[in-house]
Amino acid sequence: MSISTPSRIRRADPALIGIIAIALLARLVASRVLDGDLLSRTWEYEEVALNLLNGRGFVGVLNGSQYWTLVHPLYPALCAAVYSLVGHSSLAAMQVVQAAAVVPAAWFAFRLGSEWGGRVAGLLAAAGVTLHPALLLFSLRRHALWLDAVFFLMLLWATWRTSVPPRLTRSLTLGALFGIGLLSRATTAVFMIAACGWLIWQWRQPLRDSLRHAALICGAAMLLASPWLIRNALVLHRPAGFISPTSYALWIGNNPAATGGALTDDGRPMILTAPGLLAQLKGRPELEQQEIYRAAALRFIAENPGTSAVNYFRKLRAFLFWSAQTGAMYPAPFRVAYQAFYLLLLACAAAGAIRLIRHGHARAVVLCGCFVLSVGLVQSVFFVEGRHRWEVESALVVLAACGIASTLRDVASQGTSRRFASALPRTSSSTRSRTALERGSYPACVAAGHSALRDRTRSVP
Repeated sequence: MSISTPSRIRRADPALIGIIAIALLARLVASRVLDGDLLSRTWEYEEVALNLLNGRGFVGVLNGSQYWTLVHPLYPALCAAVYSLVGHSSLAAMQVVQAAAVVPAAWFAFRLGSEWGGRVAGLLAAAGVTLHPALLLFSLRRHALWLDAVFFLMLLWATWRTSVPPRLTRSLTLGALFGIGLLSRATTAVFMIAACGWLIWQWRQPLRDSLRHAALICGAAMLLASPWLIRNALVLHRPAGFISPTSYALWIGNNPAATGGALTDDGRPMILTAPGLLAQLKGRPELEQQEIYRAAALRFIAENPGTSAVNYFRKLRAFLFWSAQTGAMYPAPFRVAYQAFYLLLLACAAAGAIRLIRHGHARAVVLCGCFVLSVGLVQSVFFVEGRHRWEVESALVVLAACGIASTLRDVASQGTSRRFASALPRTSSSTRSRTALERGSYPACVAAGHSALRDRTRSVP
């Protein structure tokens, strides 16, 4: 297994085009076969997009109050733009737009897989990402998850490509990409910090130079995201970050009835377990509601440090695997099928990571670890659902593709060696050749082959 240079990667691989076509066909079939209620469900993005379209501004409703920073801006803005073109809210139009993201998703997965494990690994990675069951489902719904996953994959690839000696343009470009990502998901900042640490390790430049380029990346990202932050501060008359419901998310994962997810053990929304808190929220504006949530969450953590620590690791386990609430909103067969798929994915990803490390490419595994764990460690402070891992699960898919491709090469190599060995003449030297071929040692094969050739030459009259 070797890490390829970009020049070795075919830019228009027919097999990659075939995978993209299959992924698009799979979405078309799924949109016709899956239950309409499963696909037509909407989230806060739809409400905000319709308000934008109708001239009411970037606003939604939570707990009966008007919120100006309810969700990240990128996806609702995209929905509003699409709706303005077709003239109305349209699930089919968004499905078409989101299906177009199959092309960059396949491309970035192919590039990463090819550079880490060869062409076959690249093709397997492209197929794995574009046909991932959860990502395929969300690409047919009006939710930001699929586009977030594609963007995270692009950031993973861009970080990998920036690991060559740093340049001003590369650092600024990577920072700009992170800045756009922040407008879709604030947890992008967590991976950005981890990526900068990984890059400093890879650049092997004087620390001052490396820190300067890391600062350029972070600075460019924040500069690009700053208009949204300034808008929020002006609307709410004080700094509010990317979205204000962060405190609500903190309370969901840190309260007396917390399960680690957004639902209770019996499947109810978490807020229904605290009628007293709900009464306090009634009629209060956005920031006051969030202050109540934050105070309640911090009070619970301070009064129950042991329970909070246990809950944190439960949430981290749920991020890495699943919880009792995973799949609660889906038919039971969906949950069982996904769990089987994910366990297989984990096994193949572990095999791929081990093979990359054995072949001296631990840096690729470390980058994937930073990619997945940085998000998981921070998300576990709040609450965890399967979708939080799905955003970054593409890294595991690429590792799994490298593991499968390497195994296929080993099997093919052993089969070829045995066929060559069986075709050699049965002389003492050819026996040595066969033994060398079966062991798969190239230098031994060459030496044994020369020996067999000399013996056969001597036997000619």
